[in-house]
Amino acid sequence: ALVETVSNLHERGAVHAGIDPRHVVYPTETRRPHLDNVGLLDVYRRYADPAILLDPRYAPPEYFDDRYGVVDRTTDVYALGAVLYRLLTGEPPHEGDPAAVREAVLTEPFPRPSSAVAVPDAVDRVVARATATDKFERYESAASLGRDLRNLREVVED
Repeated sequence: ALVETVSNLHERGAVHAGIDPRHVVYPTETRRPHLDNVGLLDVYRRYADPAILLDPRYAPPEYFDDRYGVVDRTTDVYALGAVLYRLLTGEPPHEGDPAAVREAVLTEPFPRPSSAVAVPDAVDRVVARATATDKFERYESAASLGRDLRNLREVVED
């Protein structure tokens, strides 16, 4: 449902640019996740430390270094993969102070969920593709990630 929410946001030409677990909210009147601070993080990061609003443990490489590209839809895909990692393992993908997290994001492969919990290899592949350091290796859209997650759910449920 969260991926669908982000996909709908992208279809309307907007990018959240700062998804982390704190920005996923569940209003009492609906069971569907909503996102707060839509589109504000990219603007904010130009004037202040984005860690004030974005947990750096869920941030993609392009947040820390412009050589990795601009903030765009694939930035949201990375963050969705990082949040998915948290949902699967109960832990954030990176730990430490902001400098250590930055270094890990820029130099280390994203951790595989199977390193923390028992999951099928296909889960690792989906998370790895969503959180690829190279933006051209990531899902190009939240909708593409959503299709693979639905397919994965069908495989796991069988």
